[in-house]
Amino acid sequence: MVKKLILVVEDNTIVALDISRRLKRLGYNVIPYPIISGEAAIEKAERLHPDLVLMDIKLKGKIDGIQAAEIIGNRFNIPVIYITAHSDKKTRQRAMRTNPLGYLLKPFEDTKLQETILKVLNPKEQNQSSIPPPGGFLPEQRFGQANKPTKTAIELAAM
Repeated sequence: MVKKLILVVEDNTIVALDISRRLKRLGYNVIPYPIISGEAAIEKAERLHPDLVLMDIKLKGKIDGIQAAEIIGNRFNIPVIYITAHSDKKTRQRAMRTNPLGYLLKPFEDTKLQETILKVLNPKEQNQSSIPPPGGFLPEQRFGQANKPTKTAIELAAM
C-alpha cells in the first residue's frame, strides 16, 4: 500500500515540524520543509499534488490559509483540513465556505488527527457518524479524487 502524501501549511516552524513528526509516526509521507505562506502552499500543491493539505488559517504572506485552501480545492481538487487555533464565529464561517473536510482546533491529539485524516482519505471505510463535525463538515463528494495514487518517498527525494 502506498503511503498518502500530506502537505502541512503552518507559519510557526516549531508547530509545523511537530505536526510533520506526528504524521510520520502515524504512517504518512509529509512534504518536507515547513510551508509558511499561502502562496507557497499553492505552489507546492500544484507541483507535488498531495493527497491532503493540513492548513493553518493565519499565515505569513498576502494570502491567508482560507484563501489558499479555496484556490487549492478549486484548481487542484485536493481536500483540505484546517488546523488552527482560531475558532471565532466569523473565521469559522469564512473557512466553512471553502468546503473543508475538517476543522481541527489546536492543540489536538494524535487520535483526533488520525480519525479526521482517515475520514477524508478513506471515507468509505469510516463510519461517517464516528467523528462529530465541529460546526458541520461539508460533503466529501466534492473531492472525488482523494484516494488517487501518491508519490513515494523516493520520488519525493528526487524532486
